[in-house]
Amino acid sequence: MKKMDLNEDKRKLKKPSHILKDPKYIFDEVNENSSHLLINYIVPKMAHHIITTKKLYPDAVIVNLYDYPEGSLNDLKDLPDEMPHLKTLSLLDTQISNLNYIPKNLPSLRTFAIRDSFFTSFKGSLKSLKGLPTKFPSLETFSIHNCPILTLENIPSSLPKLKKFAVVGCLLKNLRNFPTNVPNLKELSLGSNQLTSLKGLPQNLPHLKKLNVSGNELSSLKSLPKFIDKPINLGLTHNPLRSLCYLKHEFTLKQIYLHEFKRVGFNLNPRFLQLLKDYCVPIEETVEDPGVIGYYDSNVLTKIKKYYEKPTIELIEQFISKSESINEEELDRIIWEADLEDRKLLESHLPKDSPILQKINQRLSINLSSGLKIYK
Repeated sequence: MKKMDLNEDKRKLKKPSHILKDPKYIFDEVNENSSHLLINYIVPKMAHHIITTKKLYPDAVIVNLYDYPEGSLNDLKDLPDEMPHLKTLSLLDTQISNLNYIPKNLPSLRTFAIRDSFFTSFKGSLKSLKGLPTKFPSLETFSIHNCPILTLENIPSSLPKLKKFAVVGCLLKNLRNFPTNVPNLKELSLGSNQLTSLKGLPQNLPHLKKLNVSGNELSSLKSLPKFIDKPINLGLTHNPLRSLCYLKHEFTLKQIYLHEFKRVGFNLNPRFLQLLKDYCVPIEETVEDPGVIGYYDSNVLTKIKKYYEKPTIELIEQFISKSESINEEELDRIIWEADLEDRKLLESHLPKDSPILQKINQRLSINLSSGLKIYK
C-alpha cells in the first residue's frame, strides 16, 4: 500500500491567501444616520449569515473582522459621537476589551448585544460594562453572552421599554446594580454564571413570562420575584438548591415535582426526595399486562404540596418564639435549609451550645488547614 504523503495532503487543503483590509477603514460605511451596526467574525463557510442578516436588515452596516488583521478593533473610538437613528448595535465574536467609546446618546437603540469575548487568540476580553450610556429610552433587548464580566455595574437603573434581559455564561457573582425600573420585562436569562443569591432582582415584574437561572450556585430561592397567580417558564436546573419553599405557584411546582426532580442537580432534603419517590407507586407485574405500571398517589401529592408550605425564615421565627410548636419534620427543614443570614438570626437568640445551631454551623463552615474556620 502506497504511503500517504502528508505534505501533499496539506498542499491540497491549503486555501488561497486571504487578503486583509486596512483597519483604518473599518468604520468607513458607518455614519450618523446608520440604523443597524453589526460587528462579527464570520469565516467564509459561514458567509450565509451575512446574506441572512442583509435580508433582515437591508440597510445594516456589517463589519466582518475576518477581513481585518487580528487586533484591528479593540474599542469603538472611531464611531461617530452621535448616532441618533441607531436601532441595533451587535458585537459578536469580537476583540473589544472596553465600551468607553460607545456613542453616549442612543435614543433609538432597541437591541444591544455582545457575545463571546473570551477568545484566547484575541488580545482583549470584555470584563466591564463601563462606558455604557446612562440612558437607553428605547431599549427592548439587552444581551451579554460569554464575556468575563463580574458585575452589572454601569447598566442604567431605568430601562422603561426593556422586554428581554440576558447575561449568560459570564462570571456574575451577585445581582447588585440590576436595573430597578423594568416594568415591561418579559424574559430574564441569568444562566451559567456564579450567582449564590437572587438578591437585587426587582420583586414586582408583572409581565415576566420566562426566568432562567440554571447553572449557578443557588442554594436558596430567596428574593425570587413574586409570581402571584400566573404560570411562568422557570429554569432552575443545575443549582444546589436545598429548598423549594419560595416557589408558590402550583403550575411551577408541578413542573419541578413531576418532571425535573431527578435530573436538576438540586440538593433537597432526603425526607422530601422520599416523598417524590413515594408519589409514583408501582403495581406488580401481571400475566395479562406484563411490565411495571405506575400510578400517582394523591395522598402523597397532598404531603408534597404541604412540605414547603412555610418559608424557611417563617419556621425559624416560629422556632425562636415558641420552639415546642415546631414538629420534627420542620426542625429537620431548618437544619437542612438555613443559610448564613438565617444562621445569624438563630445565633442571636440561641445559646452557642445549641444542638440545632451546631448542626447548622457544621454544614455551613469550612475548616482550613491553619485550624481556622470560615463560613461558605
